[in-house]
Amino acid sequence: MEEKNIHMQPNINYSYRNPNMYNMNYHNPIVPPPQQQMQLFVNDWKSILSPMQTCKIKQQFDDREFVADYFMGFKLDFNNKYLILDASTELMKFTACEKSEFCYRNCLPKICIPMNMKILSYGKEISKPDILMEKDCTCTFLCFNRPTIKMYDFSNNNNKELIGTIKTPYRCCSYNFNLFDSSNNKIMYMDDTCCQMSILCPCPWGPFKYSNFFLRDANSKEKIAHLRKEVPFLKFVKRDIDNYTLDFEQVQNPEWKMMLLAFALFLDYMYYDRK
Repeated sequence: MEEKNIHMQPNINYSYRNPNMYNMNYHNPIVPPPQQQMQLFVNDWKSILSPMQTCKIKQQFDDREFVADYFMGFKLDFNNKYLILDASTELMKFTACEKSEFCYRNCLPKICIPMNMKILSYGKEISKPDILMEKDCTCTFLCFNRPTIKMYDFSNNNNKELIGTIKTPYRCCSYNFNLFDSSNNKIMYMDDTCCQMSILCPCPWGPFKYSNFFLRDANSKEKIAHLRKEVPFLKFVKRDIDNYTLDFEQVQNPEWKMMLLAFALFLDYMYYDRK
């Protein structure tokens, strides 16, 4: 019998070590008792992220940028740090810490800057991150040499294991992102207009307060996740304090939930983190 290759769908629960492998001939997987499952994933980022339905992403304010801008007249850009909370409990689950060179950040366009960002479970040492996001330095102009983000699972004794990649094709009047698995199969994408009122005129009230972005399944084209950006009330006092709400909706796989988190951070880095 000829076998058919079926790509992993984002809403499939995490049941296999490699989310890209899905054997249709295996109809009755052996699932360990709940107690054994808990022991298997204790202190694992997948067990933390798997039950989450909605999370909040908050950028931390950097006093150095505020002082340099408002008291010294210099627009300096320092590494970003984000807090990731479970929206249902308001408890912090992860932190994301960027590490990039000061000269690159302040001398090159954002789309060209090399980037390294670590995502850690709350309480972990920064030297032992769960997830590593990497972007190489690129000479990007319009549709040429577009940037690519690679996301690695770094929790297995600091050995990098590719989870997926995020690519941003050139679009004139829209935000476009494609999310691929480790085998370079397109799984999800976002293609939303940049002509939203909250983008053209960001204000902390009314229709100017929220920007909405929808992730779609690459095969069915249906909406499967929702990212909402909020303009905070203190936007005009303390600049660039960005808040996001990420609703996973149909996405159940924890690896793809983490990919969506990486996408949200990349979106903020590319289009909103402007000093």
